Amino acid sequence: MCRAVGYRFGPHLGDTVPVLINYCTTASENDEELREYSLQALESFLLRCPRDISVYCDEILHLALAYLSYDPNFTDNMEEDTDDEGH
Repeated sequence: MCRAVGYRFGPHLGDTVPVLINYCTTASENDEELREYSLQALESFLLRCPRDISVYCDEILHLALAYLSYDPNFTDNMEEDTDDEGH
């Protein structure tokens, strides 16, 4: 929605951004799409409403850094590899 209305969405960020941040932090592994869409919305707000969202920049930065290296499709098979070496 912010992509379509741009800066006019700025006054509503106080209601919207905390909800999106909450979705990002509380989403389970089964809710990866919800987390991804929430991060995309936050990115859009940063691009189109930079002045209005500036109070949330630190929180968004911490979220981005936390999930930047997270890959839900990666499986850690270290235990399986270790067991195979011993046999």
